[in-house]
Amino acid sequence: MPRVVSIAIALAGMIGVADARTADLPGLPFCWDDRGWYAEIQDHGAQGSWALFRYRSDRPDSNDEVMMLADCASGQAIRAAARTPEQSLFDAYYVMRDALLDSKTHSMGSIIDSLRGKGFRAERAGWSASHCVCKLAVEVQK
Repeated sequence: MPRVVSIAIALAGMIGVADARTADLPGLPFCWDDRGWYAEIQDHGAQGSWALFRYRSDRPDSNDEVMMLADCASGQAIRAAARTPEQSLFDAYYVMRDALLDSKTHSMGSIIDSLRGKGFRAERAGWSASHCVCKLAVEVQK
């Protein structure tokens, strides 16, 4: 009986985590942009002018999803995408989060190199300070 209870607790915990990370249920702060994509700020993802977020298309026929690290002040960002459907964006999140929270300075190039070393497609991207995720990142830090 104790094993059944521990399995049930573990499953309930997994379901709670999965539900917390969807835009249509309570959890991490998110916003919808004009393109029909939602941007979900990740844990520890709002630091100064920086925003670390999952960015996903709302189209039902699309599996487009990337992890983004944007400096809203400079208009520069890094986009990381999985190479295969089996690859999780969690590893990209950890690389980006660690660079964001580390006391050392990391260049965009070194972060991109780290992401590519983990097997992700990674590239620089432009980013607008007026994007809803930049405004949300400011609100989250208040």
